[in-house]
Amino acid sequence: MFGKREIVWVSAVFLFCVCLISPPFPALRKKPRQTVHSFNSGSAQDYLERGNFYFYQGKYDLAIADYNQAIQIDSNYLHAYIALANVYAKQEKYQLAIINYDQAIAIDPSNIDSYYRRGYYYFDNQKYELAISDSTQIIKLKPDAYDAYNLRAISYGEQGKDNLAIADLNKALQINNYYTYANHNRGNFYFEQEKYGLAIIDYSKVIEVNNYNSDAYLSRGNAYLAQKKYELAIADYSKTIDLNSRNADAYHNRGTAYLEQKQYELAIADYNKAIQLSPDAADTYNNRGNTYLEQKKYRLAIADYNQAKSLLISQGKITEAAEIEQTLKSLSQ
Repeated sequence: MFGKREIVWVSAVFLFCVCLISPPFPALRKKPRQTVHSFNSGSAQDYLERGNFYFYQGKYDLAIADYNQAIQIDSNYLHAYIALANVYAKQEKYQLAIINYDQAIAIDPSNIDSYYRRGYYYFDNQKYELAISDSTQIIKLKPDAYDAYNLRAISYGEQGKDNLAIADLNKALQINNYYTYANHNRGNFYFEQEKYGLAIIDYSKVIEVNNYNSDAYLSRGNAYLAQKKYELAIADYSKTIDLNSRNADAYHNRGTAYLEQKQYELAIADYNKAIQLSPDAADTYNNRGNTYLEQKKYRLAIADYNQAKSLLISQGKITEAAEIEQTLKSLSQ
């Protein structure tokens, strides 16, 4: 609620790892050839080879033309459909990518890679039931596919089925105890359930495996902040900033921790930096206004509240803007 302390809770950004823009299949060499593949017979394989070369060169339209030619020669050429889907995905033409993954799966229903890629595109396009269906199929084909459990978990999470999500993440970690995407995502679910201690354990595991993971420090800082452990939160936000000096959320939330400690000048310095990095963040103007209000700098507080209100109106957040308007009215009395 505006007029009160606002914290940027970024923990709910779910993580997954899949290479969606990898070179087309099959990967026949570690590096592309330096010259265009010369045709020996004009076969479907030749067109696929040359299409792969064009893909590596970033000549996507030429790659598409060659992949389509390969399919014209051999309408059941699995690798050509997958390659065509990959290049459409690279161009962010996701519907065309999905159509070609569909065709690849029709040719080979056991092709796990196509289920993976299609499932992640379904997730990105908020088609969570379809993402769940694809990840379930992967698990049937490969019961130890821990990343498929992760995909299904985050899809369940978007549907509000947190217990099913956590169960899948438990299974992923049972299979691979070092799969830190699952730790981070499970920590996110625990955070949303206000089980901050469990969330901290998971975020700490991520940091133990990779102490350069700025997102894990930010998420753990949020959990410490929710527990009102301000010094620990500040330490984690500071580490986030050390690793990624352009993380506006880390500056914002460290500023909020300083505000809670009544270290107003430090809070303002962090809010200033957050605004510099993310000038459309209404909640940062709101919090800086709160800090000025604590210092009885009413003119500056009113200016920040007005800016926050204007940004919210421009973003279509009318209810939040109305809350700030109430704060402004109380200051004018």
